[in-house]
Amino acid sequence: MSKDVNLNTCKFINETIKSISTKLKAAYLNALLPKYKVQRTVTRKSNSWWNHQLKQERKELRKLEARIKEHIMKKERIKEHNIKEQKHNTKGILI
Repeated sequence: MSKDVNLNTCKFINETIKSISTKLKAAYLNALLPKYKVQRTVTRKSNSWWNHQLKQERKELRKLEARIKEHIMKKERIKEHNIKEQKHNTKGILI
């Protein structure tokens, strides 16, 4: 009788763990992808919406890349200018 009870208890625990893990997975995915809740059956309309979202994100990424490149170029120009200025200032000082 105790073996049956232990077996039933183990089955119950396994079922509970499975249900909890699926609930956790669902909660994790919902937390990760709140703005991309798209149904499994993709219609033409939702597909075009998805493509539009991707285009928007690519556009934002391109803008960010351009700003980063511009910032790097500005830093390099400042460094070059400082190096030239140092060389110019040290020419007369060398003894």
